[in-house]
Amino acid sequence: MKKVFIILVSLFAMMAAITGLKAQEVTIPLKPGWTWIGYPSTDTVDFATALGTFTPREGDMIACEYDFSEYFDGGWLGDIQQFYPGYGYMYYSTRPMPVMVTFNAQQPAPQVVVTTSEPSDVTAESAIVGGTVTVPEGAHVFLRGVCWSTEPNPDIDGDHTTEETGIGSFSSTLDGLNPSTTYYVRAYVVSDYGLAYGNELSFTTEAGGSGGDHGYVDLGLPSGLLWATCNVGAETAEEYGDYFAWGETQPKDYYYWSTYQYCNGSSSTLTKYCNNSSNGYNGYTDNLTTLLPEDDAATANWGSDWRMPTNEEWQELYNNTTVTWTTRNGVDGRLFTASNGNSLFLPAAGFRNGSYLAGAGGNGDYWSSSLNATGYPSRALGFDFGSGSCGMYNYDRNYGLSVRAVHFSTQNTASTGAINGKFTINADGDQVYFSQGNLQYIGSAATPYWKFADNQWDYIGETPGQNSSNQNADRDIFGWGTSGYNHGAVCYQPWSTSTTYSDYYAYGSYSYNLYDQTGQADWGYNPISNGGNQENQWRTLTTQEWQYVFDTRSTPSGIRYAKAKVNDVNGVILLPDDWSSDIYSLSNINSNDASYNSNTISANQWITFEDAGAVFLPASGNRNGTSVSLVGNYGNYWSSSHNYLIGARYVGFYDTFLNTNVYSYRNDGYAVRLARDVE
Repeated sequence: MKKVFIILVSLFAMMAAITGLKAQEVTIPLKPGWTWIGYPSTDTVDFATALGTFTPREGDMIACEYDFSEYFDGGWLGDIQQFYPGYGYMYYSTRPMPVMVTFNAQQPAPQVVVTTSEPSDVTAESAIVGGTVTVPEGAHVFLRGVCWSTEPNPDIDGDHTTEETGIGSFSSTLDGLNPSTTYYVRAYVVSDYGLAYGNELSFTTEAGGSGGDHGYVDLGLPSGLLWATCNVGAETAEEYGDYFAWGETQPKDYYYWSTYQYCNGSSSTLTKYCNNSSNGYNGYTDNLTTLLPEDDAATANWGSDWRMPTNEEWQELYNNTTVTWTTRNGVDGRLFTASNGNSLFLPAAGFRNGSYLAGAGGNGDYWSSSLNATGYPSRALGFDFGSGSCGMYNYDRNYGLSVRAVHFSTQNTASTGAINGKFTINADGDQVYFSQGNLQYIGSAATPYWKFADNQWDYIGETPGQNSSNQNADRDIFGWGTSGYNHGAVCYQPWSTSTTYSDYYAYGSYSYNLYDQTGQADWGYNPISNGGNQENQWRTLTTQEWQYVFDTRSTPSGIRYAKAKVNDVNGVILLPDDWSSDIYSLSNINSNDASYNSNTISANQWITFEDAGAVFLPASGNRNGTSVSLVGNYGNYWSSSHNYLIGARYVGFYDTFLNTNVYSYRNDGYAVRLARDVE
């Protein structure tokens, strides 16, 4: 009975078997006289190479069925000089005794050259890589392609492409790659001479996220902020994109004060974003210091998931990456490389002044959403760099600068207006970010608005406005539930003052908290101009959450808070969950009866604290009716929790005292520090 067997082998195994024939060697005993020689190779090999180190003697002969040669005077003379595949040979030895001879069955390996080409068209999920193959004339190329891996020295046992056979150049498309990942690649070839690899190269795929049709990269920043991979108006990281005047949302041909949208022809006639009457048209001020969404070029062009970065966010990018001047695809710029291996490229696109493009190729000029903080509202802050330096710079608002957007719909942070530290607020592990400063109501503006204090130690104090019920005054001490939402109380506006607690009674029941019902009674329901400027982004902590932050959290350092004097202002420092004692050695930690003088921190030292996520609650004083007192001595911060009909709960502290569950009448005026949930 006949049987049929099927053997499955890989193509590479078959190629190895074929090319492996070249490596065979045959060792035989040469007897005196004639000896048959078997020649199993697929190559044609000359006698001298095939015999290797064996030295024939005068008179030795090699013969085949059609001719012969004789060894004479150190060389072979005759009509045959090579062993050919498929033929049988005989060797005549003049030696008197047998000798063992190894016949080499291949020529010295000819030069096989494989060169890997530079990766191109790199996206988040694909890239094009190829190579060039050169083999000796007449040789066969069975396979060629590219192999790749996230580890060095990729080979054909892993991911690889298979292209058409032949010599010369070829290219392969690598699909199914992971975003923001570094890959190593080598071209390869399988020919008559076996498997050969080219030089190794590497590339990093683009970021994997996308907001709309625009990619972003996660640099692992403390805030979690995600940065766009190209400028607004560009399609690739190297393109310059469009140029915008600050607060304008469309590019234009001429960038002059006479063409600027928010002035009446000059830098001293501003009609929006003005905090100095000397620069406002007819003395106009609105005290807006951060671009509203409708004036944000990123939001207007890319949608609500995008916005321009603030001054602080540019500084965060710079402080948390390695920044180098480089050339990418022929374009000069700055590369920001993060510790997670991801990077961001900003081209040196220059800026526009009038109709002229200045500095392109040598400087990068990028807007922030932040107005100049030094009292000159005709200027706004931007990020400036050249080949030798980087930093924030004040630009005239009429200039046309580049815009690099940030993406925040999926980021796990309250990026705008938030301190980067995370604070656990309950046993379930929920966390919040605190705002960058105490809440302020700017009633003196033409259009009143809410904002966070510019610095954590700032407070308004005993000003004439704070000591009044004047609705046009600025204030940062509020009666409970004075968000501006009419919830049924007599006093519900930010400027409300009264010595009668019943004026603050609301809702028809004493059991409601600020966040109950519609939630609008919580100050955080309001848009905060420098805190994202959208409703319902922030909130006031409950008294239980305040207690957990101060008294219950378990942190690696064991430190939750410390009394301190920061920039000569008395208050309490709250340390984030991941605070390290190596950052700064604090005294009298977690002590409610410690003195403010326990720790003295300068403004410069505080930069290190804030970069690490620390929060400072200044002792901003109290108010009863229109009387403000104890500024710099007492710090009282409202919770969103009621205390029956007439009262509410708060965190209170002064020198040598701190209590996280105090209650008082709702008509008392205390400070507000808002928070935002970590998603």
